[in-house]
Amino acid sequence: QSLVSYKFVLLGQSGVGKTCFIKRYVLNDFEDTQQASLTAAYFQSTVQTTDKTNISVKLWDTAGQERFSALTPMYYRDADGIIIVFDITESQSIEKAMEYLEKVQYTNPKATTIFVANKCDLEKQSVLGGFEAKLALTGLPLIRTSAKTGEGIAEAVENLVNLTYFSKKGSVQKPISSIKIVKQNAQNEKGCCQ
Repeated sequence: QSLVSYKFVLLGQSGVGKTCFIKRYVLNDFEDTQQASLTAAYFQSTVQTTDKTNISVKLWDTAGQERFSALTPMYYRDADGIIIVFDITESQSIEKAMEYLEKVQYTNPKATTIFVANKCDLEKQSVLGGFEAKLALTGLPLIRTSAKTGEGIAEAVENLVNLTYFSKKGSVQKPISSIKIVKQNAQNEKGCCQ
């Protein structure tokens, strides 16, 4: 049997940590002084779903293409999943994430989409509280991550794989809902990156 393959695209304002997210996930590596990426690239990985199906995932980094907003839709038009990344310390990046969501819903409404709140290692500087109600209204999963520490990175990709897989399969199973609640409860108790 051939391996099922998904294309996932990371979207978000420049500097939110999209390339660092991918490097942490694929290479388990982090560079504090990551230069802004200038070309789109993808990294491949295999993820196993909760029912033990292996999925080949291509993680696309739009890498700097957000400056050319007319080009960006060509990367996510045929994507199976979208990871909209924002920096929890930058309100402008959260507002931009909401704009990306509108564009994705217009261009590729069938794509499974999640929000990734990156840089949760900087929780003390977080401005996320002012946006939580607005983000919750979208109904999308919100996963807190830190490319620096690795917190939540694998979970974000695995959750998107499972959501996409079960959605395409026509199953009502939503593996992320229980994970999301557990993560939120854990977050309330001890912070996201401890």
